Amino acid sequence: MLAKILTPISLLWDYVYRFRRYAYHVGLKKSYALDTPVISVGNISFGGTGKTPMILWLINFLEKNDLKTMVVTRGYKSKLEKRSGIINNNIDPKNKLTEIFGDEPTMISKYQRNKAVVVGRNRYKNILKYFSQVQPDCILLDDGFQHLKIERGVNILLFDANLPFEKYKTAPSGYLREGVTSIRDADVAIMTRCQQVSQVKISRLENMLKYYGKDDLILLRSTIEFVGIFDANFKKVQEVSELEGQGVLLVTAVANPQNVIQSMKDLKIKVEESKIMSDHYKFTQKDIDSYIEIAKEKSLEIITTEKDMVKISELNHQDAFKFLKVRLSLEKETRLVQFLEQELFT
Repeated sequence: MLAKILTPISLLWDYVYRFRRYAYHVGLKKSYALDTPVISVGNISFGGTGKTPMILWLINFLEKNDLKTMVVTRGYKSKLEKRSGIINNNIDPKNKLTEIFGDEPTMISKYQRNKAVVVGRNRYKNILKYFSQVQPDCILLDDGFQHLKIERGVNILLFDANLPFEKYKTAPSGYLREGVTSIRDADVAIMTRCQQVSQVKISRLENMLKYYGKDDLILLRSTIEFVGIFDANFKKVQEVSELEGQGVLLVTAVANPQNVIQSMKDLKIKVEESKIMSDHYKFTQKDIDSYIEIAKEKSLEIITTEKDMVKISELNHQDAFKFLKVRLSLEKETRLVQFLEQELFT
């Protein structure tokens, strides 16, 4: 009954966003072109789909080709979200960067040789503001699929394979920011976390993407690769296998905590206790101390994610925490590499 009531609102939402895309395509709304190549990474659903691991994969690929990157992101719930700022090599690491710039921008900056993560809602204005300072060879537009004000050379769209098909409807009756017809604008579609779902579901998702995507859409699968257990100094201290069978206290504030919990199950790590907070939650010292007390009482290791650790590491007693480090692993990676090389170097 609720779904039926919400359907008209969802249809209206869908058509509003369709018209918005149409307005940019035909020039009713202005898109700005840049002389530097722009790669957008985004999604059409709410919540996490693996955008940050994809950005990190791109940084690694571009830096291997001696290209300097500038990552442009909103910095959701940061102090600079409504203003602008840049994480560069001159930033004092002793500052609480996550409060100023946000957790994901701070994490991303750790992977750049020449740090350049620009934060702020007005991304086009911020690119112009910091371009001469950075002089990037390539601009990475984080969460950029709906940010049509900036033209891009490559549009990468991510899909969490765990998302149930009944949620592939626009909000509020579904879990999509905009309808599936927008897939037509993607150059590359990547299904993430494929290791956690059946082959039947992956095939069904592939068929949907092929149906709505353009004829030359590059369609890839990806999985999460577990790198190891790292400490608050971001140094590897254990192999993942060493936590097999151990009881842990899981502390996390990510968009899809169930994916983290499922990863723990897959690795046979026992989540005896969990503290699940809202996405981008700002941990306090009181939180940290309470988690340590619980872990001591129940003789548990405290495990978190890398995104959470960038915030926790800025507080006291962070040495009691470890995180499970992951990275994106692409099937048929060479296909994406060849496509990017063609777009960027020819």
